[in-house]
Amino acid sequence: VVALPMRVRFRGITAREVALIDGPAGWGEFGAFVEYEPAEAAAIPEASQCAAYRPLPQVQRTRIPINATVPAVAAGAVADVLARFPGARTAK
Repeated sequence: VVALPMRVRFRGITAREVALIDGPAGWGEFGAFVEYEPAEAAAIPEASQCAAYRPLPQVQRTRIPINATVPAVAAGAVADVLARFPGARTAK
């Protein structure tokens, strides 16, 4: 288990805690947010174990678009946050 400090408070937390799983196929990561309901969080352990214990599927893309996540910051800080996501065309 590791705790990664966050640059900006997000969902009320200042550090993101995750469990890393070292498996024969590579690393898996379990990092559900604490406010997730059980039904919402249920798929995360399975996905973590799949990443660690099953081979990855064949690559089908050379690029994957990303989105930017903007935490609750002052309006004047939004541009600086978005600058950390070069190429992102969507922000949430």
